[in-house]
Amino acid sequence: MNILNNIVVYVFENESPLRNAMKDLSVNISYGGMSKELSFVPSEESLGLYLAHIIPSKLGSYSLTLKGNINTQNIDNDIPLEDIEDTKNITFPIIANDSGKRDNIGKQLSPIIKKLANQIDELKKEMNSTKELIQSMKDGDASPKVSARKN
Repeated sequence: MNILNNIVVYVFENESPLRNAMKDLSVNISYGGMSKELSFVPSEESLGLYLAHIIPSKLGSYSLTLKGNINTQNIDNDIPLEDIEDTKNITFPIIANDSGKRDNIGKQLSPIIKKLANQIDELKKEMNSTKELIQSMKDGDASPKVSARKN
C-alpha cells in the first residue's frame, strides 16, 4: 500500500510479441466501485510487454477492465489482480506507526495540560483577591477589615 507498483500486460499472438498492441485498447483499474483509466507504455526491454505505474492507496482487491481491439481481436475482459496487502508483512526494519506516536504524546501531555489549567485557575483567584484588596485601599479604607463577633 502506498508503494509504487506496475501493472504488467503481455500481449502475444501465436507466441510472438505484438508491437503497438495497446493503441486501440482502454484499460481501467477498479477498486470498490471506483475506476481509473491507466496509460500503458511499451517496455524498452521486452517486446509485447506493457507497463502502467500505480500507487495503490487501499488494501484489498483490484481488477483491470480491458475494452477495445488488439489487431482484429475484440477485447472485453475483467481481470482480477493480486490483492494489495499491508506492507507490514514485507517492511524491514519496521517503521513506527505515526498515529501511535501521536496517541502516546497525547497521553503524556494530558496530565501536564490539566495541571497547567489548575495553576491558571489558582492564579486567577489570587489576582481577583489582590484586585479587591487594591480597590478597597483606593476607596480610602487603608486598614484591613477585621470582623469579630461576640457570643
